[in-house]
Amino acid sequence: MNDRPHRVTGIGGIFFKATDPAALGAWYRTHLGIGVEAWGGTAFSWREDDAPERKGSTVWSPFKPETTYFAPSDKPFMVNYRVDDLDAVRAALIAEGVEVDAKVDDSDYGRFGWLMDPDGNRIELWQPPVPPRPDDPPGLAGLHPDWRVDDGKLCRSWKFENFAAALAFVERVAAHAERLNHHPEITFGWGYARIALHTHATQTLTEADVQLAAALDGSA
Repeated sequence: MNDRPHRVTGIGGIFFKATDPAALGAWYRTHLGIGVEAWGGTAFSWREDDAPERKGSTVWSPFKPETTYFAPSDKPFMVNYRVDDLDAVRAALIAEGVEVDAKVDDSDYGRFGWLMDPDGNRIELWQPPVPPRPDDPPGLAGLHPDWRVDDGKLCRSWKFENFAAALAFVERVAAHAERLNHHPEITFGWGYARIALHTHATQTLTEADVQLAAALDGSA
């Protein structure tokens, strides 16, 4: 098992070019029983072993041969990899000298980033959205959309130009934490910082976490 932090957690999707996507989808439906939907693909649902209450999915989808979605790769496929923290993964890759696309897409389907591997294969990274829970504290929906609830903690990552900028941000976080008397878990390195909030006394999320998160939204 990969014990490196902030890296791939699973396969989010398999995308490939097809001469006739509709006909190929019908073939897979007939002969392999894949429930290809009207949009041309399907999503296989599953649950996490260590958190059965958390649902996930892996998308399977053929693309038209003229698609440019896999560019600049000339390969007829692209794999989407799930990550928990897209900003942290991108920052780590950049620090390791990997050429990562500057573009990041945010949507209702989650956050997406891209890079190429040494063999010229296009890689898509996907941070799935985390839906709100009934017991989430008031005000959570008003925070910056990069905040997410992960394993009972309110988490967000930031990216910076260098280590000094990340360290300066952490110092501002510390000042807010002391002022509000509420102290987060902080992880940072070259070009990134990650904050995780939860109330230790109750082991839940409370309004104190939301208050500190709102203060940090203006600190980057």
